[in-house]
Amino acid sequence: MKKIFKNCWLMSALLMASQHLFAQDNPSRQPSEIGRPVTGEGYFAFYEGHNAQGTCDLLYGAFANVNLNLTSTHPGSNDRISSVALVGPISDQKLWIADNSSGNVNDDYATITVTGTLPAGTRVVIPSFQIGAAPGVFYNQNGCTVTLVYYPDFPSPNLDGKVSRIGRTQYN
Repeated sequence: MKKIFKNCWLMSALLMASQHLFAQDNPSRQPSEIGRPVTGEGYFAFYEGHNAQGTCDLLYGAFANVNLNLTSTHPGSNDRISSVALVGPISDQKLWIADNSSGNVNDDYATITVTGTLPAGTRVVIPSFQIGAAPGVFYNQNGCTVTLVYYPDFPSPNLDGKVSRIGRTQYN
């Protein structure tokens, strides 16, 4: 009975994964209402491991205009994500990554800002959201800068592996 249950759970998890952006680092996915990148669009690839290693849990298109509450819309990715890779082209974007599923800033959160245009195909890895409170510069070439600022919640700051909300706005 345990084996049957385990196999059913595995099939259910695989089906959910295919429907909830459990994906490979692949920019040629079809557009959808939940933020998948379209061909030729830059994207953010969120990973379970640090340094954008291991399982890619979620792809988020650079032109996506939705905020994702991972606890309700992507439960397989909730409280798993620890790093991100940005793949250009991405221009003048600001992304919020939050521990609070409602997007409130009364808990840990980080912002990733792309100023200028990250060239097509360029991959920038942010190895951890908890780099520090001072802005970390991860790319600074050809008029484009990619920075991360981490806003810890004291006394127990912890965002890596606790991400529950992702949102993006174009600020230019």
